Amino acid sequence: MSGAQPAKCAYRLRYLRRTLQPSSSEWTRNGDEITRRVDIRYHAGVAVIVHTADRERHIGHHADIGLRIDHLRIGVTAYDADYKLTETAFDLAARIDFIAAAHRATPLD
Repeated sequence: MSGAQPAKCAYRLRYLRRTLQPSSSEWTRNGDEITRRVDIRYHAGVAVIVHTADRERHIGHHADIGLRIDHLRIGVTAYDADYKLTETAFDLAARIDFIAAAHRATPLD
C-alpha cells in the first residue's frame, strides 16, 4: 500500500503541472518557483493577502506575496522540500487564482 501513495502523488503532481502551464494560466515557472503578477487595487490586494494567509494556514504551505500600489507579486515554492515544487505548491497556486478572482483581481482601468 505504501508503494501506491508515491505513484499517486507523482501522477497528481504531473496533472497539476500540466494544468498550470502559462498558456492556460497567469503563472510562470522560474526554476523551482512559480510566480504570478495580479493587477489589483491596493485595498483589494490587502484582502487577497489576508484571505490567502487563512488558506495557507489550513494547508501548511505559504507563498511569498509582495504588495504594490497597483499589483501583487506572488511566488510559490516549497521551502520545506529543498525548494522543489510539490503538489502542495501547485494546489496553493490554484487556490490563489480562485481567491484573486473572488476579489475581482482585474487589470486597472
